[in-house]
Amino acid sequence: MTRNDGPGDARCRQCGVTISPAWPIALVILLMVLFGSGGEAAQLPSGAAQPTVEGLQGLPARMLRPLGTVEATYREQAITEDTVWKGVVVLEGPVTVAPQATLTIRPGAVIVAKSSEAGGLGGTSLFVHGRLVVQGDAERPVLFTSAFAVPHPGDWYGVILQGSEKKNQLDNCRIEGAERGLEAHFSSFTASGVAFAHCRIALRLLDSLASIRGMTVSDSPIGVMIQAGETDLRDGVVSGGQSGIVAEAGSVTLRQVTVQGAVTGLLAEGVRLQVRGALFTGNGSGLRLTACEGEVVGVRVVDNRDEGLSLKRSRLKVHGNEISGNGRVGLRLGDTLAALWGNIIRNNGAVELAYDGIGDLSLPGNWWGGLSLPELKKKVVPGQVADPPARVLLAPLLATPPSLPF
Repeated sequence: MTRNDGPGDARCRQCGVTISPAWPIALVILLMVLFGSGGEAAQLPSGAAQPTVEGLQGLPARMLRPLGTVEATYREQAITEDTVWKGVVVLEGPVTVAPQATLTIRPGAVIVAKSSEAGGLGGTSLFVHGRLVVQGDAERPVLFTSAFAVPHPGDWYGVILQGSEKKNQLDNCRIEGAERGLEAHFSSFTASGVAFAHCRIALRLLDSLASIRGMTVSDSPIGVMIQAGETDLRDGVVSGGQSGIVAEAGSVTLRQVTVQGAVTGLLAEGVRLQVRGALFTGNGSGLRLTACEGEVVGVRVVDNRDEGLSLKRSRLKVHGNEISGNGRVGLRLGDTLAALWGNIIRNNGAVELAYDGIGDLSLPGNWWGGLSLPELKKKVVPGQVADPPARVLLAPLLATPPSLPF
């Protein structure tokens, strides 16, 4: 990024877009993923074996996936009646499931997306206006993949549910090498045992109703992007990337979800939020919540490189959590709106608590690793310069660590 003439604005070197600090967080992150946040284009690894296709714009050739027997091939066409896919099915260009049709995909099916374009809006995709039923099982999951033996993000566009509220269901499937692994617009679906890998955005939900169990995300710059709607994620693991979960508006429930190895684990703004029994570890920052309401309960925010939990303009009940081992700051509060009690906050870097607000902050009833009040004050950074200066009131301290609910 380079500075622009407007106050606080920046211009992206890759796309030439002037970015304002007032833009929604989801839009800024999407630009970073599409055009690169470090000023360099993503490099595609080489494939040495045959068969190959010619590289685009000087990039190395890549090995194609062996297909075996192909049951059916769909080339830029619409499915207008109930259809069953099994075996190997090849897609070329956009394939649409019409509103009156149901597409059922049997266990073990392999859906291969061929495209002469490296993803993008014109790439191969499966658009569902009707109903999608994916019937994979633990022994024979369904695979959605690209035509390349080693998929890369953006090889094809992805699976798109658009205006579909007809009991869509995805069980035991893997989606890889897509621009958007699964994207839902004004749609509803349930999913269990879905794995995403090598997608630019693994799961994107816009004004949709989604209930998802046992999801895994790996090797994807953005794991989950939620914009409005109602989302319930349980028993999932999101690993790596720029952002594990990004949420803006709507209602989001996270239960027994692990987010690890991302630059930011959870970035949420304006969300009705319920986070219970989750783990945020090995990220740059664990949770950064702005203007959210709800609860954070029984969550472990441990061993993140920078900050553990950051709250700003958020009316949240935060209790029964562990915030420990974070590299720089354990807990950062921008104001006094949140209520925090019964938490374990200990062994963070130089700062256990950073308070950026104006006015006195009262934070009693937490366990700070057995530190005495004078010892703890050395690891507390008080609020903004004010007259009189803000006070941080931590007593009474819990004498023993509380039991966590999960």
